[in-house]
Amino acid sequence: MRPGRADLERFAAAAGLGPVAFRAALDDRRYRDAVAAEAASAEALGVDGTPTMFINGAPVSGARDAKALERLVDAHLARARELVKAGIAPGDVYATAMAQAAGDERADPSRVPSAAAIRLELRSDDRVRAVAAACRGRDAARAAELAGPLTGDARQRAAQVCAGSGIDL
Repeated sequence: MRPGRADLERFAAAAGLGPVAFRAALDDRRYRDAVAAEAASAEALGVDGTPTMFINGAPVSGARDAKALERLVDAHLARARELVKAGIAPGDVYATAMAQAAGDERADPSRVPSAAAIRLELRSDDRVRAVAAACRGRDAARAAELAGPLTGDARQRAAQVCAGSGIDL
């Protein structure tokens, strides 16, 4: 159930906001767009309530006791150890874990290792971002390696970014 105007005014008073200024802001819908943008951003990240925290980019909704949080962290640590055993360098574990995230919250895809042991293949949009990151880092060899499978528009986009860094794909 969404709070009504009287509820909002009561919350504002409890927070110490002046009633006249608060009512004017409500009437003008002064912050409506900002609130809508924040709500959309939260939804895109998987936030569906408060509190929400993130462990390695994965949303954890709702209050958790210390034992539950400890189990979640232990599970993520165990996964990290598996990746290291599979040949992923410890410094690349986070990028590998975040490769499966959504939207702009993904790690720098150029840091995702190409170890055959985990059979991780970059999505086309991630590959373009990885090539761009490698070019911005002036790593022409890595950019060329990552750009290999790109074709069509994706390759053109990557090539344009790299050209701006003085690297010809």
